[in-house]
Amino acid sequence: MLFGSAINKSAVFAPVLSPDGAVSLRLILREGEKFSPISSRLAAIIADPDTVNAIYVAWEAIRVRIGTSINGLSIDLDDESFHGLSRNKLRLEGDSISLAAFISFYMLFNNQFSNYQSIVATGAIRKKPLGYSIGRVEGVREKLEKTCLIKNPHQKTAIVVPKVNVKELDIANSVNDIWTVNQSLDFHCQHTAT
Repeated sequence: MLFGSAINKSAVFAPVLSPDGAVSLRLILREGEKFSPISSRLAAIIADPDTVNAIYVAWEAIRVRIGTSINGLSIDLDDESFHGLSRNKLRLEGDSISLAAFISFYMLFNNQFSNYQSIVATGAIRKKPLGYSIGRVEGVREKLEKTCLIKNPHQKTAIVVPKVNVKELDIANSVNDIWTVNQSLDFHCQHTAT
C-alpha cells in the first residue's frame, strides 16, 4: 500500500547528481511486510553503505520525535524514479537523501509544508552522542540550481537545505520558497518567492 501524507499530498524529491547532471528522485512511503525503514527495491539500487545508514538515521531521528507509529513504513522511490535509475544502470551513493527521507515521514504528522505541492530537499542527517543534527551538503548548488530558477505555475515548491548551505544558493533570485533546517532539525522559511 502506498502512503501519502495524512495532512497533505505534497511530493518529496531528493536531488542527486548523475553523469548527465542533477536528477530529482521522488520518495514515497510504503507499508512494509517486514520491519524495515528502506524498501527492498530501493535497497537493491543503493551502492553505498553510507546511503543505507543515512536513511536509517533519518528514520531514527523522526522516530525519536513521533514514536513507533512509523514502524512498518518504508522509504521507497516512485515507479518513474526507480525505473529511470534502473534503465540507466545508475546506483545511489551518498548521505544527502536523508533529509528528504526525514521530511517524507515528518509530513505524516506535521502540516508545516501543507501548502506546497512539491518539496525538494537535500541534506545529511547525522547521529550524534546527544541526538541528531544536519550536516553540510556537497554540490548543493549543482543539485538545486535549476530548481531555484524554474517556477512551475501549477504547483508551489519548497526547497529545503541545511542552514549552513543556504549562502551557496542565489536565494534573492529564487522563484521558489527556500527553507533551511538547523542543527536541531527545525525548519525555517528563509525566502518567500513572489
